[in-house]
Amino acid sequence: MTIQERALNHNIRLVRREAGDAKLIGVVKGNGYGLGLASRLVDGGVRTLAVSELSDALKNCAVMVSRRRSCC
Repeated sequence: MTIQERALNHNIRLVRREAGDAKLIGVVKGNGYGLGLASRLVDGGVRTLAVSELSDALKNCAVMVSRRRSCC
């Protein structure tokens, strides 16, 4: 499985345009980490990442800190 970065960025722009000033929350789970989804979402302008498992939250925190953003 691969992530089409161009398509992902296009979709983020579309959602951002429709959402106006609302904050976007990206949901990353399962093998999305191995594909670099969290990093790509943050690089695309998503400022909050949601998870369902504590271990996933810790992975998200590492991504956010590496991008010099708050993880809490």
